[in-house]
Amino acid sequence: MRSSLSRIFHSRLRWQTALVAAATAAALTVIALHGFRRIQEAQRQLVRKELDASLRVQEAALQRWTEELLASAQAAGIALGTQPATLTLTTEPDSQPARADVRSTLDRLAAAHGYRGYAFVRQGKVVLASERGLEGRPAAAPADVIARVRSGKSALVRPGEGIDGQASTRLFVAGPVVSATAGYLGAAVFAVESRSRLAEILMAGRLGESGESYAFTRAGLMLSESRFEKDLLQLGLLESEDEALVE
Repeated sequence: MRSSLSRIFHSRLRWQTALVAAATAAALTVIALHGFRRIQEAQRQLVRKELDASLRVQEAALQRWTEELLASAQAAGIALGTQPATLTLTTEPDSQPARADVRSTLDRLAAAHGYRGYAFVRQGKVVLASERGLEGRPAAAPADVIARVRSGKSALVRPGEGIDGQASTRLFVAGPVVSATAGYLGAAVFAVESRSRLAEILMAGRLGESGESYAFTRAGLMLSESRFEKDLLQLGLLESEDEALVE
């Protein structure tokens, strides 16, 4: 009898022990999952804060750069407007001496401000002088840019809205050209060397040592550099290196 009771007691003890162990394991699993989820959420919050801080740094740098470009274009337009040849060229668009003088002035202004190219565009959006030989050709520009320049303020021509009417990744800045005697004459448009500056801005706000930021136009054209450019070229996703760069 005692032996039977002992076996029953030990059997129940083993069963209870196993039940307690299982319950303990389940509780520990729940605690571990809860802790893991809290760690995940904390990591998400940390990454989100770092990303927000990175974006603020990049936005501030882009804003400063934009202000610098607008100020330099405004100054360049004023300087061009003071030249007698500029007024002459608007009234005599075929005057070679006037065009040569205007080109000389634009060459000097472009070099002083670090621009890659230029064009002097008359009120009717016709190119009067250009380093690329675009004289006589129409210059396409968004209506808001034209309106801003006509009002006496410099403006950015956003990538994808180039003055040649094509979906270019190049960035242009335009400054109003105003004569003291004749008033508004047109716009001095400059191509901005933006590749290196944009890379600096994006690098300044990157996450960690290997994080990368990219800039795109509204149409999806990639403006910034990528360390994966060679891979994209090999895969045929880019036809040439120039397509991935701000020219």
